[in-house]
Amino acid sequence: MPVVAVDIGGTQYRLAVVSREGEILLHQRARTNREAGAKWLLPRLRAELRELLAKGEHSPQAIGIGFGGPVDFASQTILASLHAPGWEEVDLCGELEREFALPCVIDNDANMGGLGEYTYGAGRGFGSILYYTVSTGVGGGVIIGGELFRGSHSQAGELGHIPISLDGPACTCGFRGCVEALCSGLAIARQAREAVEKGKTSSSLRTILEEKGGLTAKDVFDCAASGDALAQGILAKVKNAFARGLIGAINCFDPQAVVVGGGVGLAPGFLDGLEEQVNGSLVIPGRRKIPILRGSLGDNSVLLGAAALAFRTIDTY
Repeated sequence: MPVVAVDIGGTQYRLAVVSREGEILLHQRARTNREAGAKWLLPRLRAELRELLAKGEHSPQAIGIGFGGPVDFASQTILASLHAPGWEEVDLCGELEREFALPCVIDNDANMGGLGEYTYGAGRGFGSILYYTVSTGVGGGVIIGGELFRGSHSQAGELGHIPISLDGPACTCGFRGCVEALCSGLAIARQAREAVEKGKTSSSLRTILEEKGGLTAKDVFDCAASGDALAQGILAKVKNAFARGLIGAINCFDPQAVVVGGGVGLAPGFLDGLEEQVNGSLVIPGRRKIPILRGSLGDNSVLLGAAALAFRTIDTY
């Protein structure tokens, strides 16, 4: 009895048929038209679901969706997209339920990434985890007693928007010095560019900036791996900032484990030494040891989390 899982992001959307064991039986993806919003995507999503269900090979029993933006879980309404206009107050699940007569459930993509890792990935076997996806931005999910903690307004788990430096750089949320503003891929690239432009020595980062006209977080990681001292110093500051955010969140929620995913979070060296640093700085250090684990699902964490949520929906019917 499989389900359909959907992952809607800023650059692409993905559909999969997933078994209860987490096996992806069928998978397809296509690019998203950022500017066209829900009016562009909904008819395409309908058509692809009709085609998928017409094949009759798997007979999915529900639809689960991970969406790249805030979702009011109680009303199952998309509030907005973090990437594009045209998604304000969209009842995507209602539309799909009316057409396909299948239960549909939706949540934000960071929560779904956390539920995916908890159910099928590195978080399996733990009763409670904190999940971070460190990528272009920093998202998070909190699972306590096997359940996602969403808070009173469905906005809990925004671990990337914990302020750790009140005089730090401006964040996308409107505050300053958040984990995202200091540790995301965009933040790493910004810090590297600013350092080079201030004349700090770095032959490799300066060369890349002059040749490409910009820098990425990957450039910084690559240069650091090649021995570039400036790149190594930037990443050391980023990791220290991330550790501060982790310490605060762990002291608040006291999870059994932390799972980190995303392009930056899984980059070589990002988690090196972090577990020891964080565990040595918790309230009453030595009374507990919180493992900090690499996510194991990669790009499939959101899809598999959406599938896990769909299975939970079936089980409660």
